[in-house]
Amino acid sequence: MEKKNVFTEELQKLKEYIKIEGNEDAKRPLLYPLFKKLFGNKVKVESEACGADVYVEGQIVVEAKTNFENWVEGFYQALHYHRRFGLNYSVMVVIATRFVGVWKVNQLPEEAVKFSYLAEAYVAPNKIGKENAKKTSAALKVEIQKSAIYWLEPNDFNGSFFKGEGKSLEYEMFEILNILRNVDSERLQINTHNFIQSIEYFKQFFENPIDALHCFYAMVAYWDITSVVSTNEYIENCYFLVGFKGHKVSEPISVNPKYFPELKKYVENHYIFTNAGSGLSADYYFSRFDEALAAISPAHNKQHGIFFTNNYLAKFALWFSQQKISSRIGDNYIVFDPAAGSGNLVANWKMELKHKIVSELQYDLLRTVERRMRIDPYHQKTGFTIIPKTSERKGLNFIDKTATDYIAIIQKELNEKNISVDKPFAFLLNPPYKNTDENEIK
Repeated sequence: MEKKNVFTEELQKLKEYIKIEGNEDAKRPLLYPLFKKLFGNKVKVESEACGADVYVEGQIVVEAKTNFENWVEGFYQALHYHRRFGLNYSVMVVIATRFVGVWKVNQLPEEAVKFSYLAEAYVAPNKIGKENAKKTSAALKVEIQKSAIYWLEPNDFNGSFFKGEGKSLEYEMFEILNILRNVDSERLQINTHNFIQSIEYFKQFFENPIDALHCFYAMVAYWDITSVVSTNEYIENCYFLVGFKGHKVSEPISVNPKYFPELKKYVENHYIFTNAGSGLSADYYFSRFDEALAAISPAHNKQHGIFFTNNYLAKFALWFSQQKISSRIGDNYIVFDPAAGSGNLVANWKMELKHKIVSELQYDLLRTVERRMRIDPYHQKTGFTIIPKTSERKGLNFIDKTATDYIAIIQKELNEKNISVDKPFAFLLNPPYKNTDENEIK
């Protein structure tokens, strides 16, 4: 398994380069370590790279500037290394104080490419950068910015990160690292190591951090290398993720229209890593919902007193019940999980229980466990009932109801599925075992 934080020191130096004021010449030593660790002896710098700050043949060229205002010059300068010196690369990076822009060469605006093609080949890249920057209209600058696969500028840091108003350089470092590690890929991989950072990225599109979490989990089972974002003219302010070559479509996901272009670009430049051969499916990401919630909105956990069942503890609970009761518990009882959380406990009872009956006190968690069960072929086949319906936008709290009222609500939902309440209820649950700190045992 890949070690976490293996690039910690190198990312810290890159963060310093982006964060602190100063001339790029003085800061350049902060730039090299990450690229050298990523690309080894393939990396060439400065004189070795025909004046480029960093160059990896066939993959990447990096141009460092002092100020954000010089990014257009840096863009054309990076582009001219190919025409002037024949450098070969698929990705361009321009970096300055509080700024990083990343472009795929095959996705650049046609007009910008024409400027580069018409420039005198023998002229130095830094001079061409300045000349082409002067020719570039405000409209083309916007077009060049929109074509970037990654964009971080000074204004992005305005406002509170925790309120979703501004970006955090800590989290941006992970996204930059992800791009650099996948320069040859058409899309960037979101995997078991970085998916929480991806959810952090979505926070900028929503007023409530919980909605960023719902956005990710609404897409996770449909987000592959073919996925595109689609809209429907009959449903305002919503989009759908269409994946697996058009064979799978997500639920509608609400988003403010002003954020739609940036969200669409991010989604269509990334994909969720799964591996059927190793058993890694979208369900794995659901099993770590508690970690994601604790990272995205720790206050939500504390406010609602939410505690989760670890996936390993869920397997132990299954084994323990088989030893003490029976592996055929579903034959003798109507088994009901009244506080399913992210669904780890009930998901581990697949073969022992057929039709699953699940509820949750919190509506946000109820939506998550329903999504999880909907994408699971076993649950699709054997059936399940979510109580109450998520369309009602509420959970079912057993603390504030009498036993009679509580059972009546369950019976009503089961009757609609033609399920008879002809056996005693067995409640499937275990005591909460931890708080939002993954290392602190309750």
